[in-house]
Amino acid sequence: MSLPSEKEEVFYFEEIPVQDEENDTTEKTYTLSACPATYDSNLPAKRGGATLTPVTSEGKTLLYLIGGANRAAEAFNDVHVFDYDKKRWTQASPQDNSAFEPRSGHTSIAIGACIYVFGGANLREGKVYNDLHILNTDTMEWTSPCADGDIPPPRSSHIAVALPQGMLIFGGSSPLVGGMNDTFLLTSKDGHFTWKSIASPEAATLAKRELHSACVLNNLVYICGGRLESGELCDELSILDTGTIL
Repeated sequence: MSLPSEKEEVFYFEEIPVQDEENDTTEKTYTLSACPATYDSNLPAKRGGATLTPVTSEGKTLLYLIGGANRAAEAFNDVHVFDYDKKRWTQASPQDNSAFEPRSGHTSIAIGACIYVFGGANLREGKVYNDLHILNTDTMEWTSPCADGDIPPPRSSHIAVALPQGMLIFGGSSPLVGGMNDTFLLTSKDGHFTWKSIASPEAATLAKRELHSACVLNNLVYICGGRLESGELCDELSILDTGTIL
């Protein structure tokens, strides 16, 4: 079997600690290592704007690659699963996959065995989404629950993080309204989903943006970078204290 002319690999960061003391201030080294997949597996097509979400079930963690688009603006709605132990990709076949339309620029978070996917865009078809889809990785089935409350406007290139209260989204953009700096929280109770617009003085002071990144640590949401409405890229790091707004 011949190998592809262009290798498609998974990379991971590894921290190599110099000391293991609590107050150690010694500089640490970080390395970027290649993790080549086996070529007899189903490698995903090259793409951008996809999401890669880790899900741990029964003691094993798998990575789920969802959606994305290629340089020809062809969007995907496929799901690929990477098994790090086996260094192997497989393509999943979720039930009701047609309900999840092809897109890129969406967000995905994991809560338990379920992946919550929100928003995104299909530039070729001129569509921008504000729908919610949930992939149950145990049953490999898509559901598209209806949510009420303060429904966020359609958007892509936003951020989403998982909090104890639910899923928080911030920012993004849409061809209809441009950049955004609004904040919404999705909560669930007894299978009923509700969106709530969050009045956040901290977020309101941030310039409207897309393509930013975020993570959550100790209920603090760290938001970094992004592209502003002017097209300028920013390098600021902002912190949103969810304890003061939720």
